[in-house]
Amino acid sequence: MKKLLLLLFSVSPLQADQVRVYFGTGAEWIYSSLFDTDSGKLTDAEKMVEVVRPSFITMGDGVLYSTSNKFGQQGGIAALKVAEDGGLSLMNEKPSNAAGNCHVSLDASGKLLFFANYSGGSVGAIALKEDGSLSDTVSMAEHEGSSVHESRQKGPHPHSMYHGPENKYAYAPDLGTDEIWTYRFDLSSGKLNLIDKAKHPDGGGPRHMKFSKDGNQAYVLSELTLETVIYDRDRETGKLTARDSVSNLEEGKDKSQMTCSEIRVSEDGKFVYAANRDLANKNRDSVSVFEVKTNGGLELVQVVGAEVWIPRNINISPDGKWLLVAGQKSDLVTVFSIDTETGQLEFTGHKVKIPSPMCVEFMAQKSE
Repeated sequence: MKKLLLLLFSVSPLQADQVRVYFGTGAEWIYSSLFDTDSGKLTDAEKMVEVVRPSFITMGDGVLYSTSNKFGQQGGIAALKVAEDGGLSLMNEKPSNAAGNCHVSLDASGKLLFFANYSGGSVGAIALKEDGSLSDTVSMAEHEGSSVHESRQKGPHPHSMYHGPENKYAYAPDLGTDEIWTYRFDLSSGKLNLIDKAKHPDGGGPRHMKFSKDGNQAYVLSELTLETVIYDRDRETGKLTARDSVSNLEEGKDKSQMTCSEIRVSEDGKFVYAANRDLANKNRDSVSVFEVKTNGGLELVQVVGAEVWIPRNINISPDGKWLLVAGQKSDLVTVFSIDTETGQLEFTGHKVKIPSPMCVEFMAQKSE
């Protein structure tokens, strides 16, 4: 069995204007660079730790969590200790109990890790130990159903799972059933109790979602139709009701052989960003910029070329001034500056080579 190593000798020291950023990949390593928050430049990527296909990662308090294929058809999750200099070392790994683990996220308290098994049609929650490592306490929920797309929606395919603003409910967009499955969860046991299934537009294929700054709306990506659906959220019951949708592309643009991948909300809540993928490699990969209206609705204000092929993931720097785009098929991560007044993006020309980058996560910043 391959051993996961802490590579202290290869970790570059941080400077005052730098933040470490990690990249989940479709390769066998988690990579990392230092990001200069003044210039927008990334250092050459370093191999950090060997994991079996760490395609999605999320940052906790001194611990990085990753999907893993170590357990084959059982799926897997890895917990990795983050050293002060940003180095990584394996704490432990646990199976996710079904194939195709594609997403991990933490609840607001950092006590539970949620995960989604795309191929296995299930979601789950695993309790975390005091040191952030994974315990044996796992709660599972099986999805069932289908929808109208002939090849992509023959069965359930939960694609992600997130805690809601009050940290009472967890939401799991299911691409296969065209529903957002809503669970109440117990912090001590991780037990998931299904309370609702919000209907998504037929054939849309809900993938990832984020919440408005005030928590009154949820923005859900329709992977198969390149739309962002706006849901109103009942703060008491946690239930979602679809209100409207907006196209990720300008009217009349060709959406054939295109899908979308990741969605982000700016820290001030004024703008929403979504990544669009061109499966035909016709140079149509892009990032959409939406302005959030006073009623929580969205207005498309810009679509900018992603400067990569297959932007699998995007993320906003902690200072809110930069957006990084992970190009899965082009083996590139590109950097865009953000106009904080208008939300619009401009390509900086900065990029870094990384094998099959699929997720971007910034190292947690310590509070002063």
